[in-house]
Amino acid sequence: KIEEEGEDMLRSELIQSVSGLLTAQAKDIGDAVALRDGHGSVSYRELADRSARLAGHLREAGVQPGDSVGVYMANSTVWAVAMLATVRAGAVSVPIPAKVTPQQAAFMLAAAGAPLAFLAPDRRAPALGPGHAVG
Repeated sequence: KIEEEGEDMLRSELIQSVSGLLTAQAKDIGDAVALRDGHGSVSYRELADRSARLAGHLREAGVQPGDSVGVYMANSTVWAVAMLATVRAGAVSVPIPAKVTPQQAAFMLAAAGAPLAFLAPDRRAPALGPGHAVG
């Protein structure tokens, strides 16, 4: 019995949220490079700050825990910030491949019930209908 309780405690201590892990990394090695793409790099501190700020904007926009949020852009540091912000807001990210058409993206977002989507600057906003926002 004691052995089982010890194992359960060990397992619960190992489980941490993505937000908690990112915050710890930002505190411990904040200036280290967390992500790099063809446009530059982002430190752990910048990643934590940007994703927290963006998560706050999602909540201000009315995103509730469990809501879906689309991410319609190519893989990049910006993509990673959007994905982490979605998780930090308690929402579910709906990654949309950058190569799909706006019509296909609209279908995917509607099927996921995503009230909001992040778009890369080069993406045309898909027509989502009333009650949906993109940006």
